Amino acid sequence: MFSHQHYVGAGSRTIQPYFVLSTESTYCKKVVADSPISHFYSFVADRSAGQAFAVPDASVDVLFLCDPDEPKVRVCGSTVTAKLVELQTNKRYFGVRFRPGFIPSFIPLASRDLVGAEVALQDIDSQGQQLLGQISSAQGFDQQVAYFMRQYGHRLARQQSPLCAQVSALILSRHGDVRIHELEAYTGYSSRYINKTFTEHFGLSPKQYCLIVRFQHTLQQLTQANPMSLTNLALEQGYADQSHFLREFKKFAALAPTKFVQALSQSHYQARILLSAYE
Repeated sequence: MFSHQHYVGAGSRTIQPYFVLSTESTYCKKVVADSPISHFYSFVADRSAGQAFAVPDASVDVLFLCDPDEPKVRVCGSTVTAKLVELQTNKRYFGVRFRPGFIPSFIPLASRDLVGAEVALQDIDSQGQQLLGQISSAQGFDQQVAYFMRQYGHRLARQQSPLCAQVSALILSRHGDVRIHELEAYTGYSSRYINKTFTEHFGLSPKQYCLIVRFQHTLQQLTQANPMSLTNLALEQGYADQSHFLREFKKFAALAPTKFVQALSQSHYQARILLSAYE
């Protein structure tokens, strides 16, 4: 069992809907409780024609290309806008997504160094190559998860800034609808100090983090079986007006909300996800 003090964002899981939409058939997702790991996932890329959008999520992923001839593994930081990523058609991928703002101890990089960046796991950890071989040749999703946890399960905890943990927890609990003066009142620190400390730790300013968390909550709402209307969603999320909501969503998702919802419906988004729990 993992201690909650070791990570930021205990109550939040982020999603990458275009990965689900790009899958051949089933997107396997195994959620993890009481852990800095949000979930494991596995899919065969097919519908993306070699590309899919990664959307901002303030999370770090470790993504394995399980090609027996040319396996690869990369550590991927959060983007700040929608970004095209390469997915090899008809190839299986296995991924590990961490909670927002958390970087495990086996990745010796700061969050700010990973924003918008990718790095080969073997380049930053000596055990990466061995794990890549195991996962790319594993017999199924559960075995891949077991290999990862055997290698890195004891190397997840990492000291967090108490202030950043406090700020992140409030932002996550409010789904990003937080003003800087509220952070000052909540923490007792000045806005300048909060901005400086948080940005140094996360690689994102508190405002950027709020926008991404709010966007992710919007995605969560839109991917439900019966999403609320876009007008009501914009109001609930604290957007100034409908045009502000539309503009920000398109920047982060590369599609207007109506087209995004249409794509989810046409692809039977929820039916693609096979959900289970890590035990």
